Amino acid sequence: MQEILDNRQEKQGLSSEALKTIAIVAMFIDHMAFLVSPDYYSPLAACMHLIGRITAPLIFFL
Repeated sequence: MQEILDNRQEKQGLSSEALKTIAIVAMFIDHMAFLVSPDYYSPLAACMHLIGRITAPLIFFL
């Protein structure tokens, strides 16, 4: 019975593959911000760069 409960607890959360995919998408959005608006201070570009800032912590975690 304890083994069944342990297996269920291990499968919670996101897999490393899912975290890598999130990091790749966030970095892509960050890089596309330069194509959308070369001006770093436009609201759209600033939001896109903000999304891209989650890439480094995810990669460091992995």
